[in-house]
Amino acid sequence: MEATKAWICDCDDCMSLSSFRRYRIAPTLAAKPSPEDWQAIENRIRPLPSDYKDFISEFGSGSFDQFLWIFSPFVKNKHLNLFDQLQPRLQAYAEMKK
Repeated sequence: MEATKAWICDCDDCMSLSSFRRYRIAPTLAAKPSPEDWQAIENRIRPLPSDYKDFISEFGSGSFDQFLWIFSPFVKNKHLNLFDQLQPRLQAYAEMKK
């Protein structure tokens, strides 16, 4: 289920999965994750929101205007992998709250 590449959206109308479909943003996952794939991920961290799982299943990882990044647990690229980015992002968030 390796990602081919990340997508980048720079449109002003990306508010729903249907918006992405309309703009034909290319999915980055070679195959959609199965329920078993998601269960293994959720067993490792915690239950994930269904809209996040729907989004990742449809489009994979990428960014909105290279500002807001969506990380996926299914990619090997450490810069886009949810597990590789989780601790650094949580640490940065904790620092900002101080």
